[in-house]
Amino acid sequence: MGMGLIARDPTMYNMPSGYATFCDLAKAGLQAHTMGFHGKNGDVSRFAARFRVAKSFKDIALEGYDKTTVSGYKALLRVFLVWSAFERFMALLQEKPETILPRLRAYVPARNIQAIRKHDRSQLWLAFLTERVNSKLRKQLDAIQSGKSNNITFLAAAARHIFAHGHLSAHANGVNPMDVEAICNILCTFHMDVMDREFDGIVKKHKQGLPNK
Repeated sequence: MGMGLIARDPTMYNMPSGYATFCDLAKAGLQAHTMGFHGKNGDVSRFAARFRVAKSFKDIALEGYDKTTVSGYKALLRVFLVWSAFERFMALLQEKPETILPRLRAYVPARNIQAIRKHDRSQLWLAFLTERVNSKLRKQLDAIQSGKSNNITFLAAAARHIFAHGHLSAHANGVNPMDVEAICNILCTFHMDVMDREFDGIVKKHKQGLPNK
């Protein structure tokens, strides 16, 4: 006798781990704030929707551009989408880039910054960002550059900001687009992993609130 197929809810595809459980908890009457989130159930759903877009993003098509340049721009756009989700995630936790480092330490941000340095040995990419952000963010980037800070979130914030305002390109400051792609992918993978695992951990703590089936 053959095994039956398990139907998957397409609306849950690429959602954060634990989001289906969150929806079950919400249907059972639990509110976001009782699960440890700041805001309403709708705020959690809006975060999940942004997360899904960032995770589902795969490619872009640019007519007249070579393959490596397209790869650089694709990675920059992915950072833009990931940061959009991460901003909403921080709001759910009442965190800011300045306060979130303790939560990031379990994900070894220093190791990821070291990986980024391998693709920016002359620090041309970091210098480009530093020159174009406000004084508050510049101070944070200087601390990363000097090794005094491992708060990788400020790198993602700066990249998103400079790209969104039209300054950051796939060839910025003479950096190879393939290195831009590698740097952006490190930033994206790190922040997506943080969001996915942290969200799942928070929701699992309240899973016992579900009625027995």
